[in-house]
Amino acid sequence: TKNRVSESMQFGFRTVGARTALGSRQSVRVDKDTGFLVHAHARTDGLCCLAITDEEYPSEAIFVGMAEVFRAFLSENKNNEWRDSAKQGDHKDASKAIKALFTRFQDPKEADKALKIKEEIKNIKGIMAKNIEQLLERE
Repeated sequence: TKNRVSESMQFGFRTVGARTALGSRQSVRVDKDTGFLVHAHARTDGLCCLAITDEEYPSEAIFVGMAEVFRAFLSENKNNEWRDSAKQGDHKDASKAIKALFTRFQDPKEADKALKIKEEIKNIKGIMAKNIEQLLERE
């Protein structure tokens, strides 16, 4: 059921978040039967961001995206106000800005501009190779 899946994901998030050392990041397969990974980035100040993706989503892109989420969250929660709410448990109320970032990051190329540039270079190389091939055929 939907409730069971939600509880399982929440358990996975909490477990991975709790086991991620401060100042580090990791990607963990929580359930071997699913193709999903939980990514965690724990800052040295104790703030942790978690995301779930499929196996194909590039991990470098999710961590670049998490850095943007941290910036947005901290700009909205000045003076370490988040520390008080963190003591009470999960901070689930993401702002519209943070929700928009996660929506934008559905496409990994939006999270990681380097990935987007690599994709463009790959496409250009393909076009150039095709053009060179056509030139050689003309001779």
